[in-house]
Amino acid sequence: MISNMARCAYCLKSESETSFNNREHVIPQSLGLLDPDIFFIKGDFVCDKCNNFFSDLETLFIEDTWEGTISKDVVRDRPRGLERRGKLFSLITDFPSQQDVFDKYHHYLEMNEGALISRFVPQISLIDKVTGKKIVHPFSEIAKASNSKKKRLKTRYKNRNFDVGIYALHDHQIDEAIKILQELNIVYNEKERATIKERPTSINVEIQGTITPTIVRVVAKIAFNYLIYSADQEGSVAEIFGEEFNNLRRFIMGDESLVKTILVEIDPKPMLLTREFKPIRYFAHVLSFEEENGLLMAKINFYGVPLIYKILLGKMPDVWKKEKFGSGHLFNPVAKEISQLIRVPDFPKISLPLSFGLFQKII
Repeated sequence: MISNMARCAYCLKSESETSFNNREHVIPQSLGLLDPDIFFIKGDFVCDKCNNFFSDLETLFIEDTWEGTISKDVVRDRPRGLERRGKLFSLITDFPSQQDVFDKYHHYLEMNEGALISRFVPQISLIDKVTGKKIVHPFSEIAKASNSKKKRLKTRYKNRNFDVGIYALHDHQIDEAIKILQELNIVYNEKERATIKERPTSINVEIQGTITPTIVRVVAKIAFNYLIYSADQEGSVAEIFGEEFNNLRRFIMGDESLVKTILVEIDPKPMLLTREFKPIRYFAHVLSFEEENGLLMAKINFYGVPLIYKILLGKMPDVWKKEKFGSGHLFNPVAKEISQLIRVPDFPKISLPLSFGLFQKII
């Protein structure tokens, strides 16, 4: 670094103008906690104001995208409940009977042999009558919530009106759910109990969604975080503050008119990685860099879904134009592992030490 003074890579303010007390994770914690918990940017590259600003953007991403819905299924330890806005993203199923009864049900998706399937999860579903936001509490989580957590939920739901749905395997579970609603002071007036005579072995799910400029800003922010982290690990962070990345900064901070410049491509297919000469679709996040005609690009794929975002970071700084520029990592939020990627499929099978940096490309 050229100076010991802290400076934010986003707003470009120094420590004399803003504070640097919090840490910024490269990948938001809402997309999975990684172990070891090392993958965060030092406090002196993202200021507290920008860190807090990003939290609101990430909430939108988690509550109203395909990737966010899957993330809430994966990051399950949340007595607070799963929340969905349902404005930009929706699931339509071919559930066989009493479809209207299941209009409040949340389908938990999981990867099975390369395909997404829906599995039944007993749950309490709350739809706010004012905002339309859906909050889902799986029985396995809300039933074991501590008294203090239930107290916080009770405060959170105070003076709110909900449409309530209970989805269970048997009557005893429904009665248990009603008791939980009473504890939380949530009004529930049972109209009917519907029973599915035969539970289907599989359910087809049609996914509909809109990728807005605001959603792209979150993806671009993760890409820039990854670049900041890698550059810092390489000891070449001064370039991050150069004018090459000003358009990216402006877009992330709110100038959505730049979306067509920053979002180069959305490829509607999963990112496949090669393992032992076979293409494999991983239920994980993949981030990588590449240079195209002097421009620095990032490719990002979350949870192996068929959406690869290609983000223009900026013009490649001259000092980074080296033969071995480029890095790539796989982030597995289920196993809580980070793996380094290599570029050549027939690379000999050796144990690679986990490392980060701009010049870690193995060729």
